[in-house]
Amino acid sequence: MSVAVALLALTAAGAPAPEYVTLGNSVTAMSFSTDSSSFGSIVHLTAANKQEMVTGSTSGLLWSVTVADASGSQYTLSPAAQTCADANYILLGSQLNLSWASCKAADHLVNVTLAVSLSAVDNLFTFQLKVSSSGNALTLWNWAFKLANVVLNDGSSLLENNGFGIVRDCSASNRLDGPPINPGGSRSSCDWTDAVEGMFLEGCADDGNRLQGCFGFPTLREAQEACELHSRCAGVTRTNGAFFELRRRMGMKQSFSGGETSWAMKNLAQCHPDYQVAGSCSSFFGGYPSAQATLQYLAAYDPASAGVYIGTHDKHGSTKSFQATVGTGSVPTVDFTISAVAENAGKPLQTHVVDFPIVVGCFTGDWWDASQIYRSWVLPNADWTQAGPLRTRADHPKWLDNTTVWVNSHWQGNDIFNTTGGDPKVVENGVLAVQKRFGLGQALLGLHWYEWDLLGYEAGSDYTKCGSEITCGFDTHYPEYFPVRDGFNATMASLRSAGVRVTPYINGRIFDIATKTWGDDKGYNYAAKQASPRLNLGSSDLSAYNESYGSKAEFNVMCPATQYWDDVIAGTVKTIVNELKTDGVYLDQIASAGARQCWDSTHGHPIGGGSHWVSGYRSMLAQARAGIGNDTILLTESNAESFMDGINVYLSLTGYASAPFTGPERMVNAFSAVYGGYFGSMGAEFFQADFAPDPNVFSAKNAQMFLFGSQIGWYSLIGRDNQNPPMGVQQYLLDDQYTPEIEYLRALSDAKLLVSDWLVYGSAARDLPVTSNSSRTRISHGHPRGVKNGVKLGVAYNSLGHACYVLDTPGALRTMMCLFTAVERNVSCDFQVTVDKSKYGLQGSPVYVQDYMTGSQVYSFPSVGTFNYSVEAHAVTALLFYTK
Repeated sequence: MSVAVALLALTAAGAPAPEYVTLGNSVTAMSFSTDSSSFGSIVHLTAANKQEMVTGSTSGLLWSVTVADASGSQYTLSPAAQTCADANYILLGSQLNLSWASCKAADHLVNVTLAVSLSAVDNLFTFQLKVSSSGNALTLWNWAFKLANVVLNDGSSLLENNGFGIVRDCSASNRLDGPPINPGGSRSSCDWTDAVEGMFLEGCADDGNRLQGCFGFPTLREAQEACELHSRCAGVTRTNGAFFELRRRMGMKQSFSGGETSWAMKNLAQCHPDYQVAGSCSSFFGGYPSAQATLQYLAAYDPASAGVYIGTHDKHGSTKSFQATVGTGSVPTVDFTISAVAENAGKPLQTHVVDFPIVVGCFTGDWWDASQIYRSWVLPNADWTQAGPLRTRADHPKWLDNTTVWVNSHWQGNDIFNTTGGDPKVVENGVLAVQKRFGLGQALLGLHWYEWDLLGYEAGSDYTKCGSEITCGFDTHYPEYFPVRDGFNATMASLRSAGVRVTPYINGRIFDIATKTWGDDKGYNYAAKQASPRLNLGSSDLSAYNESYGSKAEFNVMCPATQYWDDVIAGTVKTIVNELKTDGVYLDQIASAGARQCWDSTHGHPIGGGSHWVSGYRSMLAQARAGIGNDTILLTESNAESFMDGINVYLSLTGYASAPFTGPERMVNAFSAVYGGYFGSMGAEFFQADFAPDPNVFSAKNAQMFLFGSQIGWYSLIGRDNQNPPMGVQQYLLDDQYTPEIEYLRALSDAKLLVSDWLVYGSAARDLPVTSNSSRTRISHGHPRGVKNGVKLGVAYNSLGHACYVLDTPGALRTMMCLFTAVERNVSCDFQVTVDKSKYGLQGSPVYVQDYMTGSQVYSFPSVGTFNYSVEAHAVTALLFYTK
């Protein structure tokens, strides 16, 4: 059924009279709001050139959008709560509150309108924001759009665009649906029941260290204080030698019944976020583009009914924020908010139009189906996809497809390094030893090399004499990267001869303000500048963004839209690649740290918000590429989408530290479902705790990277004695007691080479229905893989891992490769698979299933098929689904 839409401009009828406040020559931020969302800081300029602010309220205002189908039948969307239905037309799955205003200010009328339309192709509503003045000019500082009161059914989940993507189960047992417990009170919403395996804190000793061991606090005192402050613990007891229960004085249900658990908990996060172990349905905020908001959409869905998609289809990647707020009322809800600082905020203008639409729609399915809404728009339209897929790009080196494993010289979590870790001879010996141990051939191993340069240390002192005006070493002296350390060129020659791909580290974003270059080049002129909301900004209203890390050196964040900074970074990259003969360069922070609004009008870009941050970096990366040719690579931290056409490999540390691998809160491969075939990724943080006490954790992390299509590893070879948690793992990689894990790593590397076409050029398919009686969920509590609300997330994984990728080759029918791997020592897995070809886009009949490792035919089916198969311990089974 075709659907027609009447565009609707919201007007001012019935709006209450505004209040006027004259502020003379100073303007401060204000909020112009309805009952649910806001256009903040709308500032007006009167005929007398006096600055005025207008406040008002549109609380209670009703709006409606009429949708007519081809037969002439009309359907109305209104603020009344509605649900997504499987019907011939689409209804929003919640109350939708639109921020708008029309206020008469002295001698002009200000209109804020949202034009609403519905696409007959994909059933998506688009909202276009426009602010205009009928009289003298106005200035808009920021705006916000809220989709409110999306009802969460008991089977609902939230999809966040953090890292690769995170799904949060919003069933009743996993919702963080209220405030923390109040001292002396109770929470009836904390439903304490017998716990399932994995939700208890296993392995805690029954002694004075029990709290520290259970919750992973750095010290026993911190554990006890946190426990007393937030939950008034009475103690920890042991039941039946298997489970450990936390006694609380409030918010608990006693269930004494023979040998039953006396104080059982279903999920600590249900009662307080500081004890979040896994599975909470909690709020989210991310600034785009950054590691916390890598894509421009969010979703809530119940696979049994329907889902709601909200995003911005912004092809230029303007700076903005995404937020999902879980409601606290009796009916579980979530509010979605998108907000941004306006482009040229603070400059008087007659009209401001946000040059991208906000898009809202309903869909059926789960996280994968939401990703396909975004994929169908972003691939043909975004600036960063216009270079085309990797298969056709000249600047995608073919040798990169065969790189399977990465190490780094000596990165540490607190950004304070061992001074010997970057020594060329130490690096050479460590890398070659690990390469031999892994059994990797030519060009399969990549090295990320830190402190390859002097960074303030005296030449020839081997990092022992810091004679500069500031501290030396990592995170100092940027962008003064030359000369290199003694022995660098000899080590480079040795590693090249061994087939190791080498990419040294630089920072592409910050400038050390204590360097000589900062003063000589007047670096402050090119730094990004912040400002408070104010009309007619002058230089005295601006200040730089200051940052400092483990080195304590002070940095300014530079504006990538300045040609000066582009020349500095592109020139550094050119020297490293062309003169030092490296295989590429790693440019830190670009896709991770997030955009900064720059208010310096001398830079030549629109001030405040807009897309100048993204376009500036994309220009810098293009200039760097032009200087090094197409057979080398550029890497950066995290995987914000908008830099994709300038980056060959994303270092995905945040992606693999953002959520457990399985369970109520888990990672999903939404980024590959959207961008499969257009990007490459590698790298997660590894720790000594990956090996001891349970080496299966090391294998599980490697397997997860393999299943997500990433290049595996990024193991820190050299550590630091006082690093907490310790990250130097070279001795573990070489230790014979972990030979089974190294052999498994080699098996993953071999499998990655075999199915490279699907992992590199294909895209992640929807989750495959798989059952296995021999697979189990394992949780390594207290593991330092990631921290949320002050608590270590641990590593949760299944002993059977699996993922599928679809590949569309020009002139051929679609194929699908499904990968299965048994991650634990001595644990093989039998499994059953059910495949409906229509859900994976497979055309033709019958569908053939081939074991891609052996070439043997496994099964065939016409449209829907169920069959049994198996995978040996520490092995990979690859099943190819194809038609003729």
